[in-house]
Amino acid sequence: MCIYVIAQVRMCEIMRLRLYAFAVSTNKAMQAAMNWAKGLFRFWIVLSILWVAVWVVAMRPDQQLIQHNESYASAKELAGDLRQTLNDMRQSAPDGNLTKMQTAILRAKGERLRRADLKVQRSREALVGFFVIGPGLSAGMIVIGAALLWALRGFKRQSQ
Repeated sequence: MCIYVIAQVRMCEIMRLRLYAFAVSTNKAMQAAMNWAKGLFRFWIVLSILWVAVWVVAMRPDQQLIQHNESYASAKELAGDLRQTLNDMRQSAPDGNLTKMQTAILRAKGERLRRADLKVQRSREALVGFFVIGPGLSAGMIVIGAALLWALRGFKRQSQ
């Protein structure tokens, strides 16, 4: 009987140790999963910062902004000059008949204004592209990652 009790105590002790070992290994596995999540999130932050830094160096938004402001000022000046020329021509020819020279001057000034306007539009598109692609790509990646994580968590077995 004494040997039987000792054997039962040993079996209970072994089962308790195995259960404890299983609980510890499960807890370590859960911590490892959490560390993976934290590590991947930190990796995403570092890559995003590097991406934006490289994008700033490559695109030079400061120069794009300077070019946009110069083009806008030039277009505004050309528009004022064209408006002044039209007013002068209306006063010199009140009946509306313009000479060929006056028509050519108006066309040339109109063409210069059109080119300046295209330059303003291109520089604006470059600035918008900088802000959309630079930080937008990083934000898009975190949204995609969050959606994938949400979808994959839906496949976990429910504990009962």
